[in-house]
Amino acid sequence: MPIKQQMLVLENRCVNGEEIKSSMQAGGVQVTALESDSLDRSRDLLELLQQRPFGLLLINNNEQFGEVLTLCADLREAGVSVAIIIVYPGVEALERKMALESGADECLDRAMNTHEIVAYCSRFLSRCGSTPFDKEKATVYCFGHFTLDTGARILRHQNVVVELTSGEYQVLVVLVKNAGVTLTRAKLVAMARGHASAASARSVDIVISRLRRSIEHCPSKPAMIKTVFGVGYVFVANVCLRDVEVVQALQHY
Repeated sequence: MPIKQQMLVLENRCVNGEEIKSSMQAGGVQVTALESDSLDRSRDLLELLQQRPFGLLLINNNEQFGEVLTLCADLREAGVSVAIIIVYPGVEALERKMALESGADECLDRAMNTHEIVAYCSRFLSRCGSTPFDKEKATVYCFGHFTLDTGARILRHQNVVVELTSGEYQVLVVLVKNAGVTLTRAKLVAMARGHASAASARSVDIVISRLRRSIEHCPSKPAMIKTVFGVGYVFVANVCLRDVEVVQALQHY
């Protein structure tokens, strides 16, 4: 069953905040709103983003623009791959360029019509919810002692569930489905999220490092996710497909 689209809004009493949230909720999106003053900056926000499958982070507050950019860069550095939209007053070409370089996917002027801001949010959520592996028939991929069930969105190691964040799961699915194919960092993120991203190479490396700790016998000497220096990564483990019903039956023994 597909995960319902979820959106996290970081704000501090902005004039158009309630209208944006109401419009997104009316469109069937689950909206979680937090006041930026209630968070311990990127640490608490990072923990929340790792616990919940958010498709979009909307930063809509009145802090100094430099602080917003720093927060965005910190999240990308920590490996957060969720789409990020910044809404800020007086945004022009220079501010938008700085925001994109900090890891944001879009930076909008708060003076923009609220319906346009909502349209941008909906577009990014739609892209996040329409990645190739979400649309196709559920499949179970087997490699080593692992089974990756794309229908249940679960990775198991010898029938024990392996906890993954939404970003880690998406990247793993792309790697497994393209076993033997070298993928650049940009390609890997684009395929995992369903659209091009401003995520830095470093953020991709962090996600890969966490995946290796989850599936590799010796993460420092990976046998499944190999680095192709100067290019990206390749999944080299042997992958086979299993019938979903057969795998589900075996889990009961």
